[in-house]
Amino acid sequence: MRWISYILLLMPVVLAAASSQGAEQLLPFPGTSFADAREENIEDFQSNVVIPWFQKGDYFRFTSPIPYEGHRIRLRGVRFMRDDAKASVLILHGFGERFEKYMETSYDFYHAGLNVYLYDMRGHGVSDRVGPDPQQVEVDEFTYYPEDLKAFVDTIVEPEAKGKPIFIFGHSMGGAVATLYAQKYPGKVRALVLTAPMLRMLSPLPLGLSQKVSEFVSLLGFGHTYAPGQKPPSKSYWVFERAGTSSYGRWKVYRDFMLIPEIEAHSNGGGTFHWLGKALATIIPMTHEHFPPSVHIPILMFQGQKDNWVDISGQTDFCKMAPNCRLINYPEGKHELFMEKDTIRIPYLGLIFAYMNEKMSLGAEAH
Repeated sequence: MRWISYILLLMPVVLAAASSQGAEQLLPFPGTSFADAREENIEDFQSNVVIPWFQKGDYFRFTSPIPYEGHRIRLRGVRFMRDDAKASVLILHGFGERFEKYMETSYDFYHAGLNVYLYDMRGHGVSDRVGPDPQQVEVDEFTYYPEDLKAFVDTIVEPEAKGKPIFIFGHSMGGAVATLYAQKYPGKVRALVLTAPMLRMLSPLPLGLSQKVSEFVSLLGFGHTYAPGQKPPSKSYWVFERAGTSSYGRWKVYRDFMLIPEIEAHSNGGGTFHWLGKALATIIPMTHEHFPPSVHIPILMFQGQKDNWVDISGQTDFCKMAPNCRLINYPEGKHELFMEKDTIRIPYLGLIFAYMNEKMSLGAEAH
């Protein structure tokens, strides 16, 4: 009877997809079927299907237009291209991550009919690191992240899209970066899909005070030390009870991958006082009354009620003020909805594809 529960969960998806008649459609449910969710065999599926597929991607490097201390920054990217692609999606990872965290998501997007692009942001993964300690997450200015995104879209994704729609899927910090980009450079992409975007950070202090403290510590010459609660990379990080997903199988697959020695060698630790000050200076205004109304791009935003990594009130406040934002809350969801249990992840993906179908059907002039 399990298939009945999945059909019931997907009824809103079916209805939404039915509303976009006549347009090119993505597959309604990629890579599996209603009656055969993959979570029970996720380790085998990831090891034998997803990871080998992901390793066959087209890996490349591109140069950011913004150098670090006079040296060019080379960012690592990968693409998965289809001859029959209906659109393209660019996946932006979260804080301290690398793009391999999105292997299963990339697999599903690709098999739904999309070209898929990913890159490691500056200071992350196998892209060039910045700052005196390569294990720390550091950046000169938080606004450099959306400028790197612009360069990636302008020089790689847009020329290869050949006029077909481009979507951005941004998680956590990647969601904030995508929003900043879309606000500054409107009309470049069709829509944003934001999952647990970092629009308000968790802090034991008022955020404004945390910003001032971080900036003051940096002025004293200690900006490149770890901020409170931030640490070098360590195996002790991998504790399921602190994970951003309630799917133990998906969490374990990613943990095991990240502990492969050659992968672990490129692990990120936490952020510095300097990074935190720059991040808060940019993120705090994003939920003030002037910013959300200036973001006109269509946005589909997801939040998990049990998110333990960002303050979801920022997502709610932003979406209330943005002119074209839909917010979907999963009461049992945590921070990483794209890695959640199938009872959450299946309808979550279905809603994403229905939304993309809808935006493709409207055409560039009406999205």
